[in-house]
Amino acid sequence: MINKELLSNVLGVEIYQINIIGNDVMYKIGTAAKWTEKKINIHELAHKCKEWAYSKSYKIASYKSYNNWICKDPFKGDPYIGADTEPEAIFKACEWILEQDNV
Repeated sequence: MINKELLSNVLGVEIYQINIIGNDVMYKIGTAAKWTEKKINIHELAHKCKEWAYSKSYKIASYKSYNNWICKDPFKGDPYIGADTEPEAIFKACEWILEQDNV
């Protein structure tokens, strides 16, 4: 659902491992030898992702269309990104932004 690189960028820490349990994202910071486990609600994380996107000069608008959640920057005309859940659509949109930054 969300990858380590995006989570690291959004939270501003180096992520060692991610596990999603229900509506919680459990993540470890540090290394295999020494790590600390943290937890964030998936909806709170989706909000943080939108804030991160805004800091990169993107505005993510999310809305439901039929049975799909759609994300798009209404001002830039970037591609529509769809998913089954709103957080997943937001994560995909942020991964697209991250790819644009790495190009």
